[in-house]
Amino acid sequence: MISETVDYDGDDKADFLVTLNTATGETTVFGYNPAVVSVKRTYKLDTGWAVRILLRKIS
Repeated sequence: MISETVDYDGDDKADFLVTLNTATGETTVFGYNPAVVSVKRTYKLDTGWAVRILLRKIS
């Protein structure tokens, strides 16, 4: 299991927590920011993992 918080907008506050089960590829996201929608896709790479997170534009 890998869990990591991400600050995507650079305000020094976590915007979401992503958790990845490396055995199954199951990924969950918990948004702290209302712009965070869901996990779009999880990719197994030769050197690790990548996760695409869907975001909505908020004015």
